Amino acid sequence: EGESIAETAIREVSEECGIRHLQIQEHLKKTYHIYFEDNHFKMKMTHWYTMLTRDNAQPAPQQEEGIRIAEFINLNQLNEKYDNMYANIHHVITYFLKHKHKDNHEDRIDKRT
Repeated sequence: EGESIAETAIREVSEECGIRHLQIQEHLKKTYHIYFEDNHFKMKMTHWYTMLTRDNAQPAPQQEEGIRIAEFINLNQLNEKYDNMYANIHHVITYFLKHKHKDNHEDRIDKRT
């Protein structure tokens, strides 16, 4: 409470992946997924952003949130990582590559599993 959606996104990525000094570049899209909690199905909306960081530290997954891996990968490594991603993440990456991505030589994508 008291945070904008963009501020929440920066805080969540910082907490869940240990990445600091994040700056949002642009909002990509929203996705929805359903999960089961407390004997009820719930729907969650997620806002996705492109972000930039100058932090050179290695990402650190937040184990208590069930995140096992947080790493930067080059775009040319995506195919070998797809089998371990949720379908919504495939959708967001495909959208990014099709509509937003300009120069893939220096880009790195944060992957959380």
